[in-house]
Amino acid sequence: MAAGPPPPAPRDDACVLVKKRERVLVLRPEEIDFVEAYGDYVRLRVGEEQHLLRGTLADMERKLKAAGFVRIHRSRLVNWQRVREFTLDREHDPVVVLRSGLRLEASPAYLKELQQRLESPG
Repeated sequence: MAAGPPPPAPRDDACVLVKKRERVLVLRPEEIDFVEAYGDYVRLRVGEEQHLLRGTLADMERKLKAAGFVRIHRSRLVNWQRVREFTLDREHDPVVVLRSGLRLEASPAYLKELQQRLESPG
């Protein structure tokens, strides 16, 4: 019995490879909660885990934008699928609340731009 053609390979060009000692973790965009600048590195938050990766936030934004990541602060990208709400903290500064309950400081300018994109037709 002849086997059919192999299934199409998933598009993994947005996957992020993270070295962990002798292992290399393959992080798919949908697993990542948010990414933030951390000196000469970026820190990826995946559930309770954090991973440091050498690189810039701009590089990560280019890599993950098509996967639904949006900038909410000059030093932070968030996976749009993880966002529950926008709100204000006690000092009336904007905060993005993830579905996990985690609260991330946001920038008014980035949130306004995001809101305009979401409200514009097409």
